[in-house]
Amino acid sequence: MYKKYLTSGTYINIPSGIDKDKIAPCRIRYNQKIYEYYGGAKQVRLYSKPLEKTLLERKKKKKKRKRDFEEEANIRDCPFMTEEEKEEEIEKLYKNTIDKEGSIKRSKSRTINSIYSIARSNKWDYFFTLTLDPQKIDRTNYDEITKELKKWLNNLKHNYSRDLKYLIIPELHKDGKSFHFHGLMSEIGDLTLQDSGKSYKNKVGDVVKIYNLKEYKLGFSNFQKVSKQERVTKYITKYISKELCAVTEGKKRYWASKNVNRPKVSVDMVNIDDEYMKMIIDCASYIKSVDLEGTKQIVTYVEIPGDD
Repeated sequence: MYKKYLTSGTYINIPSGIDKDKIAPCRIRYNQKIYEYYGGAKQVRLYSKPLEKTLLERKKKKKKRKRDFEEEANIRDCPFMTEEEKEEEIEKLYKNTIDKEGSIKRSKSRTINSIYSIARSNKWDYFFTLTLDPQKIDRTNYDEITKELKKWLNNLKHNYSRDLKYLIIPELHKDGKSFHFHGLMSEIGDLTLQDSGKSYKNKVGDVVKIYNLKEYKLGFSNFQKVSKQERVTKYITKYISKELCAVTEGKKRYWASKNVNRPKVSVDMVNIDDEYMKMIIDCASYIKSVDLEGTKQIVTYVEIPGDD
């Protein structure tokens, strides 16, 4: 047995003896899906009923889905939604309801999942905040702000660090009009971090120093060293709000450098018996099973820690 990359970062097991380069478009069945993140961390999803995936097809026919077990599982396990919001989202998923509020919620969910996947798949050195000085730029003009942000990022990559990695997310102010940015960064090269003279104690009592980035001129900058990778990658998604998605509809909501890593995803059919579950439990830091009502489908989420 060996693994062969097929489509969308997904791997499947292919028996030896089969020409892996001449596999025709097909549908595979699987009951296990694994997301591999930075440092060896993994999320394993186990399905009580096998799912199917179409491989090697460039064009997909639009079909009305009767049930989408995997997407429902994602919604039910989302830590950023209340139980009431989850039920509303699932109802709209299957009724295919097209309404403004539902569209915004789905857009928010997709944005959060994309940001989370990128954040978990990379090692970050700094968490930062960038504010905008109203004397230098109209911080309510999203198009102008993001244009200047892109120019600034291109300048950093060209003049200070070719290997610079970043993930940047906007946050909407309480006034519902102004914006600032949060992000993660690593491989900063020749960028200059200056000690601001300020610091604070985090929840575990460690002193965290605050730095300013000399090369940022559009406002104030706040850089802090990352101590816990998993914690900061979960924290950064909280800035994606329903209000932000509403005012930025049809526009970009995060910026990631081209050299960031993405999670590797693999699927397989496994025998989910007591012995297999014991093996999973022994190495897991978190396990949660979600019963998808009315589907006879149970999805078990298993978090396996890596080297943080």
